[in-house]
Amino acid sequence: MLALWTSISGCDGGNPVTQMPTQTVSYADDIQALFDKRCVRCHRSSAPEHGFLNLKPDSSYYQLISRRSVQRPDLLIVEPFAPDASYLLWKMENDPRIEGYRMPMFALPMPKEEIQLVRTWVSEGAFQQ
Repeated sequence: MLALWTSISGCDGGNPVTQMPTQTVSYADDIQALFDKRCVRCHRSSAPEHGFLNLKPDSSYYQLISRRSVQRPDLLIVEPFAPDASYLLWKMENDPRIEGYRMPMFALPMPKEEIQLVRTWVSEGAFQQ
């Protein structure tokens, strides 16, 4: 489930033209559904000064993209195309460099397949569609 880069040859058989990657993960259909299932129970109102995110559908995307983490201001919450540098994934994977607790807190860890879905979405550019 990785982004697929495609190239096509020019009409004259010259240099190939590179196209944007194919999106295999939809934010609205896949990522927001995951947040609804695993995260919104706690992350339903915003108190950014305490590091809380509002992950309800009307605001979640803009809470995540290219915003600095309150807990780790040296990192973006979601850095498009860079899952290993995205603090959201660190929290989901319980990376030893996180501040505070693994997410979701007070629940079982997310299944690897769900974390991989988020990782793929970020790898593909973390687009909103």
